Amino acid sequence: MFSNLSTPKRENMARGCRLRRFARDSMVFRAGEQCESFHFVVTGQVKLFVASATGVEKIIELIGPGRSFAEAMMFLPKPYMLNAQTLTDTLIMSVGKQAVFSEIERDPRFSMHMLSGISHWLHRLLLDVES
Repeated sequence: MFSNLSTPKRENMARGCRLRRFARDSMVFRAGEQCESFHFVVTGQVKLFVASATGVEKIIELIGPGRSFAEAMMFLPKPYMLNAQTLTDTLIMSVGKQAVFSEIERDPRFSMHMLSGISHWLHRLLLDVES
């Protein structure tokens, strides 16, 4: 998502990022928590899922290294709508909402990078549903 950005823009974004390590079966976030960032899987795997009131899980997507998740939710004035749980020991880079919004204010074209990432995710999801 950030590979086409100039070095100064990547440096700006890096200031709003943090690396987080999670053990297997750890919750990255839960539905209902405030969404303050989106995330990249550096190593490991994350399961995105929703749970019914009876506890039945519906897996939305499995996220592996190099893939991001929760970008779209970051733009909604709502808490996370799903859960993210690690399936293995996982290293995640979290990108803070404020860093993204600040970069969009500095350069509105940056929003196109974000929209592209969200559009790719939606396209993959639709292909999965279709198949």
